[in-house]
Amino acid sequence: MIRTIVTLSESQIQKIKNAYEKKTSVTIFLSYDKIKQSGKHTLLLTKSQINKIDNNRALKKGVILKLKYEQLKTNRTGGFLPIHFAALGALGALAGGSAAIANAVKTSQHQSAEEVEMKRHNREMEKLAEKAKNWSRS
Repeated sequence: MIRTIVTLSESQIQKIKNAYEKKTSVTIFLSYDKIKQSGKHTLLLTKSQINKIDNNRALKKGVILKLKYEQLKTNRTGGFLPIHFAALGALGALAGGSAAIANAVKTSQHQSAEEVEMKRHNREMEKLAEKAKNWSRS
């Protein structure tokens, strides 16, 4: 694995931390703005993940990365996670349950926005499919 500098949001860091604690994989989306320049977080990524980032950066698109639990374990010892795990633990102790509530609300709002966008996209695709179907009948 290769050290790679990226920019992660606090919610992405929390998502990675939760996946590590649950011993599961995690999928994160890095927008073009987060990959177009050097960030402040170090991740250990595979060569194919780095190639995916580089290709999408050239296309000015964001990228979806799936980090397996084994990769999270490696990141915990050699990447950015040790610092962030300690910092998040301290913040969680200070903030108590309010941080969890705020995160749940933020996640819910984000999922709602994603759902609205997905429905809009699906309607557009259905319209295009219908037009193509009608055009082929002509």
